[in-house]
Amino acid sequence: MGQTVQAFVDRCRRALGQLRRGETGAVAQVYEGLDEVLQALNLATSAFDAIAARREQHLMRELKGIVTDIQQVAREAKIVSFNAQVIAARAGLAGREFGVVAGRLSDVSTDVDRLARKGLDLVARK
Repeated sequence: MGQTVQAFVDRCRRALGQLRRGETGAVAQVYEGLDEVLQALNLATSAFDAIAARREQHLMRELKGIVTDIQQVAREAKIVSFNAQVIAARAGLAGREFGVVAGRLSDVSTDVDRLARKGLDLVARK
């Protein structure tokens, strides 16, 4: 493509020189190579679009994997929180403060899971 564009630029320069000297036919020479240049530019644009689409797909797969991992961590935190709440309940008054912390962990893991689902929804919309 670079050679095609460079040849077209050279042709345009020669045509401008001819026009300055008052020679005719310069525009026809430029026009003759126009289709070839446009095809080369269209081909390059299509290639760049394909590369960008592949990059975007790769990033979306990576993002989905990360969000899925976050969901898994949130689920595990929820299980730990539940177990901690059970232990705190068994401890009675002595476990009350521990139960508060375990309850807060449950709330945080719920929030993380909700945010992860929002992330997956965004990825799915793309």
